[in-house]
Amino acid sequence: MSEVTVHFIRHAESEANLRPHIVSGRSNETPLTKHGVWQAMRLGRYIGGHLGRPDVVYASPAVRTIETARVSLNAAGIARHIVVDDRLQELYQGEAEGKPRKEVYDAEVMRRIELEGLDFKHQGGQSLRELGAQALGWLDDEYEQKLHSFGHTYVYGHGMSIRSLVGAIEGWDHMQIFKAST
Repeated sequence: MSEVTVHFIRHAESEANLRPHIVSGRSNETPLTKHGVWQAMRLGRYIGGHLGRPDVVYASPAVRTIETARVSLNAAGIARHIVVDDRLQELYQGEAEGKPRKEVYDAEVMRRIELEGLDFKHQGGQSLRELGAQALGWLDDEYEQKLHSFGHTYVYGHGMSIRSLVGAIEGWDHMQIFKAST
């Protein structure tokens, strides 16, 4: 069996990142900012000089991940089809999405987060445990079907979904996932 390298890449700055006071979650229609496009171009120059050329490229269906992939691959001089997969989605925050953080994260919700940890989720939303299982299921399925025969794979995704995947693999708790950097 040959060596398989999977590079998980968080999307560049999006419009939602400029509104940290709002719970964004999936918000799949959110585009990159001008600065985000610049970041993706800079990422592409790095990729072109430091990472192996990908045999396959995946992205979540979010506009910001697909734009990051297209811009960075173009800047790296890499022409690859981008495989879009729903299982690479960001954490779904349910009824909390689009609401001000200060209204959503009141004392009761913070108490629930402390008590429920990885299993906490907003009404209609998804927990970090579920997100990690979703991402790990994707990785297991894709490895079994395709990735085992590729050398390099790029996966353009989201900070919380990448951290939740690592957390599922490493057995991290809620705070380790939440505080890890991407």
